[in-house]
Amino acid sequence: MFCSKCGNTIDDSALVCPNCGCPTSNYEVHQEETQVQQLDDIATEKSNSSKKLGIISIILSIIPYTTTIGIILAIVGLVKSSSNLLDKNDPVVKQAKKLCIIGLCLGVSVTIIYNILVFTYF
Repeated sequence: MFCSKCGNTIDDSALVCPNCGCPTSNYEVHQEETQVQQLDDIATEKSNSSKKLGIISIILSIIPYTTTIGIILAIVGLVKSSSNLLDKNDPVVKQAKKLCIIGLCLGVSVTIIYNILVFTYF
């Protein structure tokens, strides 16, 4: 391969010309691959954080005095797992949504049961 700027012979896998530093066509492909990888990393991080929020919301929803926090975390997890960056068919995203829904349902149920018991017996 030849450099488009200086005409120097360069390696076919080179990203830039070693003589003048001009980017090659490989550089553009490398940049696109890097951007795609970065978006994939962000999506994976978001789906994993949504999954963690779902698990924490389930735990907090079982404890009577922390149900509100559990409900809020479940809602935040649902919003994060519904992001446009995430693949809706990804099993991790589906699992995160299920965990958040379970946390939300548990939180609401425990809150209702707790309030019924408190107002009935006190």
